[in-house]
Amino acid sequence: MIDTQQNYTLEENALSLNLEPGLFVGRVGTACLELGVRRFSREEKYRTRDYLIRNECWVPTLGVKSDWKWGRESCHISFLFGKNKSTDADYRVEVKEGGMPQLDFQHAFSQYAFYHSDFNFMQARLNYVHAFSKIGLGVDVKCRLERGERAEDCSYQRTVAYPSSAPSISLEPDSHDAKWVALSLFAQF
Repeated sequence: MIDTQQNYTLEENALSLNLEPGLFVGRVGTACLELGVRRFSREEKYRTRDYLIRNECWVPTLGVKSDWKWGRESCHISFLFGKNKSTDADYRVEVKEGGMPQLDFQHAFSQYAFYHSDFNFMQARLNYVHAFSKIGLGVDVKCRLERGERAEDCSYQRTVAYPSSAPSISLEPDSHDAKWVALSLFAQF
C-alpha cells in the first residue's frame, strides 16, 4: 500500500550470530563448520489509519565451507542448511467499505503471508577467480531450495479487489516452496 505525506514507515531489522571454527588444510586452503542463528523482523505502519503489518522469524543454520588458493586461482565452496521459523506476526489493515476498492491483498497481505511461513532451506555457493597480472576474472554461482508451509492462521478472509492472472500467493495457507539460481560474472581490479 502506498501513502503520501510521510504517513508510511517500513522498518526491517536483522541480527545474526555465527560461530565458524576453522581448520587449515595444508598451505593452500581452509575448511570451516558454520553454526548460526538469525533474527529478522519487518514492520510496516500507516500512521493516519493505524494500520500495522509485522513479522518476526528466527533462522538457525548449519553449514560447511572451504576456501582454496593456489597460484593464480582461488575458489570458495559452501553449503548451508537452515530452518525459517515464524515466531510473531500481526496483520491489522482495515479495508474501507464503499468507494474505491482497497488493494491490501496485493500490496500488504502478500508480503505479510510470504514472511509468515515456516520452511527448511538448503543453499550452495561456488565462487571461482582467476587472477591475471592486473585484474581477476571470476564467476559466482548460488543455488537455493526452500520447502515449507505458510502458517495455518495466515489466510485472507476478504474479497480480492482486482484478482490477478499472474502467479501469486493463495488466499488460504499453502506450501512455501522456492527454487532459484543466481549467476554472476565479475572482474576484480
